Amino acid sequence: MTSRSFLRVALAGSVALGGLALSTVPADAGQAARTVPVRLLSLNDFHGHLEPPTGSSGRMVDENGATVEAGGAAYVAAHMKAHSDGNTIGVAQGDLIGATPLISAAYHDEPAVEFLGKVGVKVSAVGNHEFDEGYAELRRIMKGGCHPVDGCSPAGRWPGAQYDYVGANVLFKNPDERTDATEGLATTRQARQLLKEWGVPALPPVSVKWMNGVPIGFIGLVTQTTPGIVSADGIKDLKFVDEVKAANVASRLLTLLGVKAQVILMHEGDQVTAGQSPDACSALPGAGNRVATQAAAEIDLILSGHSHQAYRCTVKDPAGRDRLYSQGGSFGRVITQVDFRVDTRSRDVVRDTVTADNHVVTRTVAPDPEISAFVRTWKDRVSAVANRPVGKITADIANTAAPSGESALGNLIADSQLAATKQGGNAQIALMNPGGVRAPLSHAGSPAGEGDGVVTYGEAYETK
Repeated sequence: MTSRSFLRVALAGSVALGGLALSTVPADAGQAARTVPVRLLSLNDFHGHLEPPTGSSGRMVDENGATVEAGGAAYVAAHMKAHSDGNTIGVAQGDLIGATPLISAAYHDEPAVEFLGKVGVKVSAVGNHEFDEGYAELRRIMKGGCHPVDGCSPAGRWPGAQYDYVGANVLFKNPDERTDATEGLATTRQARQLLKEWGVPALPPVSVKWMNGVPIGFIGLVTQTTPGIVSADGIKDLKFVDEVKAANVASRLLTLLGVKAQVILMHEGDQVTAGQSPDACSALPGAGNRVATQAAAEIDLILSGHSHQAYRCTVKDPAGRDRLYSQGGSFGRVITQVDFRVDTRSRDVVRDTVTADNHVVTRTVAPDPEISAFVRTWKDRVSAVANRPVGKITADIANTAAPSGESALGNLIADSQLAATKQGGNAQIALMNPGGVRAPLSHAGSPAGEGDGVVTYGEAYETK
C-alpha cells in the first residue's frame, strides 16, 4: 500500500468532521456549559495472553495491597463488560501483539487481535512489538490478508483489525510519493502545510471517534527507541522521531480540524516503586513522564504503556494545568477506566471532571462464556504442537530476578544459547535479556497430561 493510501486512512475520521467540527455553538454567558460524559477503558501490553498468564506474570497487587491472580482473555472480557456503559470507547497503548504465547504467536497473532476487537477496542497506539515481524506484517494485521509465507490460519482469510492503529512519530525515511500523499487529505490548507513540513506518516497519526455528539481525538506514540529493540530489516524504510515533537504536531493537526478533546495513547512509560497499589502515583519520572509533562497543553490526558507497570498520576502540562498520566500493567491484568465530561460548546474536555481507576482483572468473576469458547477453539488448534515434549526438569525453574538481574531460568537460557552456538562456532559467552524471560518453567504437569517434570514446546515457547 502506498504512503498516499495510508495518509488517507490516517485522517479519514477527521476529514469526515467537515465544517461541523470547525463550527461552534454560540455560548450563552448566562448559562452553564452543557457537558456530555465519555468513558475510556484501556489495556496496554496485552502480548497475546489469551489464556491466564502464569507465575509472577499472572499476579497483581490490588488496591488493598493484596497479591491476587489476574488476567486471561475471558476475565478481561467479563471485566470490560462490567465497566462499560453507553459512553465507552475501548483504547489501548501498544504491544498488544508480539512476544506472545504460542496460542497466538502460531497464527501471527491474529487470534489476539480478533479478541481485542471482540471486547470493544477501537483505537490503539502501536508498540515496539507490533514491529517484531516488520512493517509489512503490521500493515497486513491492520488491513487484512493471509500471511505471505504461512498462508491463512484455520479461521480463513484474515479480515484485518477491527480497531485503528495509530503512530504519529513513525514516518517514512524517503517517501516516493510525498506530494501525492498529502494530496489525498481533504482538509484545510493549514493542515496540508503542517503535514508537508512534518513528513509522511507511515501510520495514521491520529484517530477521531465520536461519542455523545462530540469528537475525541486520539494521538498514537511509540517509544523512539524502537529501532534498537526490533529487527532492523523490517523497519528499514521507517524512522521513529521524538515523541513530544510528534505529539505536538498531531495536536496542532487535531486543533486545525476542530477536535479539541485530545488523548495521547503512548507506548512509553516509567518504572515504579514495587508493591504499590495500581492506583498509586508510584511512577518514577523517566521517559514517559517527559512526554506527559512536555506534550502540548491542548492534550488532555496521557495513557501510557511499555514499562509493564501500573500507576495513576496527575502531572502538570506546560500551561500548569493538571493532566492525567497513567498505565495499566501488562498481560491483561489491569483495565484502566477514565471518565470525563466534554463541553458541547467548546468541544473540549473539562479537566476537573477527569477521574481514573485501575481495575485489577481478577479471576474471581465468572469468565465470559463467548470468549472462553473462543480461546478454547484456538487452544485446540495449536495443541498438537504446544503439547509436544521437548525436555525434562527436576524442579521449578523460576524467572524471578535477583538484584543483579539474574534468574535461574535466565541463566539456563544463556547456558543453552552458549552450548548451541559452540557447535560449529566459536562462541565464548552468551547473554540473556532479563525482560525477555517472560514465564517460569513449572515441574508440575499441566492439564494437557504430559506429566510432572515434562517440558512441552508450548511451555518452553512461553518463557521467551
